[in-house]
Amino acid sequence: MMALKIIPVIVILCTLVLNIWYSEGCLPFRSSSSSSNHDDDNFPHDINTKSDLTVLYNKRVIWVDNYKRPLGSFTWMWGRFYHAGVVVTTADGDKWLIHKGDSFGKSSQTVVVCAKCMSSRWVRVGGHSVSYAKVGDYVGAGGIDYNFFADNCQDARDRMLELD
Repeated sequence: MMALKIIPVIVILCTLVLNIWYSEGCLPFRSSSSSSNHDDDNFPHDINTKSDLTVLYNKRVIWVDNYKRPLGSFTWMWGRFYHAGVVVTTADGDKWLIHKGDSFGKSSQTVVVCAKCMSSRWVRVGGHSVSYAKVGDYVGAGGIDYNFFADNCQDARDRMLELD
């Protein structure tokens, strides 16, 4: 009888884990010179020169917002079961979503995308002004590698929110 009660819980947990790997995301901006075993067709992007990427990474950030959204195709967020990222506003008024996920990028799993491509599923949780950081500082704080248990999107978001 106990086994019959555990089966629905196992099914829900398995569904949740599978949705994590199939989460939605916007298209990352990366240097076309970065090396990886992915082919470029899997990673379309608007910024395709190293100099344009350098310009973006050197933009001064004046504001950072904390955002989260449901994982994958879920419509709900519960506890720590959600995807997280930050939206930075640069001194010239541009807004960029910086978030991390498994296979999001080529040379880094923390990616930068234009905030205009964010779905309506993203929810602003809070924000604060920033004095000294640049876009590249946020990408660096997000980290290169992704690990679901030890260095995921929420860990990256927490490090990014500590920058000033």
